[in-house]
Amino acid sequence: MQGQIGTILRKGPRFGKRKDEYLPYLVIRAQSNDTGNRPFSGVFWESPDIGVLPGVEAETAPLMPADMGGVAVAGQPNTLYAHIWNLGKAPAYRVRVEFYWFDPSLGISRSDAHFLGAAWVDLSDRFTVHSDWREVAQPYGSYMSRGCHAIVRCPATWVPQMLNNGHECLVVRAFEPMMDAVPLAQFSSAQDRHIGQRNLAVVESHSPAFIDLALQLGQPTHPGEAEVEVQLEGPGALEYAKLITHDRNPSLRPSRHKVVYGLMPPSPPGSRVPPLSGLPLDHGARILRSREHFQRGCEPMTVTFHAAAENLEKYEAQVLRIRQKVAGEVVGGYTVLMINKG
Repeated sequence: MQGQIGTILRKGPRFGKRKDEYLPYLVIRAQSNDTGNRPFSGVFWESPDIGVLPGVEAETAPLMPADMGGVAVAGQPNTLYAHIWNLGKAPAYRVRVEFYWFDPSLGISRSDAHFLGAAWVDLSDRFTVHSDWREVAQPYGSYMSRGCHAIVRCPATWVPQMLNNGHECLVVRAFEPMMDAVPLAQFSSAQDRHIGQRNLAVVESHSPAFIDLALQLGQPTHPGEAEVEVQLEGPGALEYAKLITHDRNPSLRPSRHKVVYGLMPPSPPGSRVPPLSGLPLDHGARILRSREHFQRGCEPMTVTFHAAAENLEKYEAQVLRIRQKVAGEVVGGYTVLMINKG
């Protein structure tokens, strides 16, 4: 009994699961069925709650985009959006929503973050759900709300780098500092429900479709065994395809033609890696590997990914998922969708 009283004095009373206490419970979903349980066991870098409106400055962009499946355009203005949820029993006021971009990476950490801007939003409790979207104007900003969830626009315009062809990673953090906070250095969407991550490149092409992508491996916590692997999957494996095609049941099918994909050996950042996009498909297949196993030290490293589809016919698509594992645990990933939408 004395031990229980001591715990209450140190941490306060608990009435069951954290989600069922009278507190906010903020979530940025990793997938559409995500209710905030962490660690997240599935693909955590394809958040449907991070949207892009290409070709529009933030100052003139609407409060809500037509859809959340826009593809960023390198060297041009883009506006970012975030869909924030409160699944708790208490409302949340002045929720801070932070927007970041990263160079293409298989390991996200604060040290590599590029801060874009922040917005604020109020969220009702989980029992309050409006039947339609409503504009809310506050002294600290305007946004679109349906009660317990809202869509908020980043106040700063994002211009992706031509160097990466617009394939940067996007991260959003949403928290209420007093009642539902998040650690300053926390950027892992697999470990924390306050974090959303979108590491997704869309290659729209007919024939051929190809991509060369240098992926940073992030900052290791300590030296150890690491592995980067890539898997080819059918379009049905990518839930995000619904947003990109604006179709709840996209009629996409795998390519009937040859797809070459794989990795080059890890190297220090800035190393000169020859592009494979100009080589015949058979040549690339001889060079690339689907898995690289290596020893990670404390220095930064990069692995180059290449994929090429001989021909993509109308409504054909291929999904390629790249994962980095450290000590057998997935610490980061990146997804490439090669698609011909017709």
